[in-house]
Amino acid sequence: MENRINKEVLEVPMDFRIACEAFGIQVADFLQLLIDHFAFVNVFAAEDSVYDLVAKGLAEAEDELEKMGGYKTNYSYEDSAGQCFPLYKQLFKLAMNRNYSWNAKRRRARKTIDKLFLIMSSKVKIRPTLYLDEETPIRLNRDFRIWSMIHNCPAIPVLNAIMQRVSLADLYARVHLDETEHNPILGLYLRVQSGYGDLADAGHINSLGFKNFLCDLQEFKMRYFLFYRLSDRIEIYRDRFLENYNEMNKTTIR
Repeated sequence: MENRINKEVLEVPMDFRIACEAFGIQVADFLQLLIDHFAFVNVFAAEDSVYDLVAKGLAEAEDELEKMGGYKTNYSYEDSAGQCFPLYKQLFKLAMNRNYSWNAKRRRARKTIDKLFLIMSSKVKIRPTLYLDEETPIRLNRDFRIWSMIHNCPAIPVLNAIMQRVSLADLYARVHLDETEHNPILGLYLRVQSGYGDLADAGHINSLGFKNFLCDLQEFKMRYFLFYRLSDRIEIYRDRFLENYNEMNKTTIR
């Protein structure tokens, strides 16, 4: 992850833009899917799902922001602890209850989340909508806003930190050199790339530009095998991905 994370505006890294748009996925659609798949009850227990990947991804983003400094515990809820704690306890018990499926747990959590939000939003106000640009809204659900208030992590730097975790250059360099790492947000991206959420544009996927992009990608491992250091491999892949991305866009425009 890069060291600098913009705290003021949503800033889409080129690596992230390429990862999305090269596979026909709009950046705004991916971010909205991510937010829509954050459920606060998933913070309390693990499951094999997109919801779990998002919860773990937010935790990683929080850790990265803490390393930067400037984010401290929010003590404004101290006088509301008596109201909030029983609700946290309800969510924890629900998450640990094996009698319900996770879909049922998320449905049952809704009333508790609404109560928690009413208490917390009386202390701190968080905008329900961010803008990727002047015409592209990103809507924050109540679960996401509650998490943001509790952890004192504003949505903009959190999403910027998350976007820095997705890079095709980093992914393929690590796979080709057998140096993979745990990365829940990348796991989410790969599921979306494989069809989850039906975000990919079918016309793009069937285009000549995309087919050329994939054909060149298949040659990376053998073409650049002499670059055995991870950092070198990432940089040369990054340059090539950018060239192919630009060429693909030219082909699509024609």
